[in-house]
Amino acid sequence: MFLRACVMAFSTYTAIPMPRFHYKNEDGRYVFIFFPLIGIVVAALFLMWQWIAFLWIGAILRGAVSTAIPLLITGGIHMDGFFDTVDARSSHKAREEKLRILDDAHVGAFAVIRGVIYLIVMFALMVEASFRITLPLASGFILSRCLVVYAMLLIPNAKGSGMLYEWQHRMHRPFVLFSALIFTLLALVLAIWSAWMPSLIALTVVIIVFLNFWRIARREFGGITGDLAGYLIQRAELSWMFTLVVASQLI
Repeated sequence: MFLRACVMAFSTYTAIPMPRFHYKNEDGRYVFIFFPLIGIVVAALFLMWQWIAFLWIGAILRGAVSTAIPLLITGGIHMDGFFDTVDARSSHKAREEKLRILDDAHVGAFAVIRGVIYLIVMFALMVEASFRITLPLASGFILSRCLVVYAMLLIPNAKGSGMLYEWQHRMHRPFVLFSALIFTLLALVLAIWSAWMPSLIALTVVIIVFLNFWRIARREFGGITGDLAGYLIQRAELSWMFTLVVASQLI
């Protein structure tokens, strides 16, 4: 049951090849227990590359690959949600129309512009990042996914149908919450142990980002969707890394 749920999480939210199983409806209750584990995988590969790159690779190539790693591992699924949400919010239309835009496969101009800006800023941060904040940077991939789990627990589903709704509606809340708390603690311990002051400042900023997302999700969309979850991940990771890099250079 737990193995199938783990495979479901990785096959849905990453581009990593997974074995095929005959899934049961019960497995969906435990998918989000393993969602932060995807952040562990991204963080591990990110750290491996960072340690190699700081020894033998130049800053520009280091930054480019560091920016690409989470997109390659996830297949860009969360960035797709970021694009769709930017398009929906930029429309300034009623809630029903925004939800329709989220389901539209086309990419609008606002999403392209914001996406390009996002990647430029992330690339610059990876180039500017010092070796001492490598571990805190990696922790951001875990923390961002824990935030999505908290959002799933706290914010109702906006659509009331679909795979995400079924998983969210049926999920085993005590197990999911316990998993998110453990992974959050792990991410924060690693970050604070390595660079405590920049990490605490970054944590404060990410909490503000999460509260802002809560307001956006409930007021503009009536709840959370898969696209909004991707939007939260991308915003949380960029905010976390931006604050870490800037704070580490000032402190």
